[in-house]
Amino acid sequence: MSRSPRKPTLLSIAKQASKAGIEVARYEIEQDGKITLVTGKAEPAQTNDLDKWIAKHADETQRH
Repeated sequence: MSRSPRKPTLLSIAKQASKAGIEVARYEIEQDGKITLVTGKAEPAQTNDLDKWIAKHADETQRH
């Protein structure tokens, strides 16, 4: 009996991209298990007022 080849894991794909010197902005995994690499530099996350407030107050201890 011959086995069907295994699907590559996200970890193995990330290692291969790193070894090849490819800069990956993000990985996309679809419902069917298909993994897509999006190359380039990662874009900074969009921030809103709530995100800024959380970042500012994250280091402070809770005071009641």
